Amino acid sequence: MLTEILLLNPVYVTIFWFFALIANNAKTHKPKIFLAWFMVTASVLYLSHFFYFTQNYTAYVYLDSIYTLAYLLVYPMYHVYVRLLTVDSSFSVKSHGRYFIAPLLIFVAVLLGYLIMGYEDSLAFIVDILVSGNKAKGIH
Repeated sequence: MLTEILLLNPVYVTIFWFFALIANNAKTHKPKIFLAWFMVTASVLYLSHFFYFTQNYTAYVYLDSIYTLAYLLVYPMYHVYVRLLTVDSSFSVKSHGRYFIAPLLIFVAVLLGYLIMGYEDSLAFIVDILVSGNKAKGIH
């Protein structure tokens, strides 16, 4: 029980900051809105950590591709947030979208891999290879 509470603390904190940033007159300050969505991305990342470290692999099968997207979005989102504070006046897909192309392409590739494998093979992949560290069959 204590482990679950401790593993969920980052989720609580990031969700709290999402609501605090949105509620605090965020419409006049564009970087606050973007930072709020950064906090949502971080909470998804920490929620995935929760399922992984509590060994709930049946739920983690569905979250792994989303986890991949979230951890690949963290640095580009932080970069755009800093740009919004210093250089740019607002978020634009035209000027900032290029930072998100690689994470989105990798997310699609990982998602397609899991969809092609199916639930049983995806669960076996996570348990046998990602968690246990065993080599895939046929690789020496």
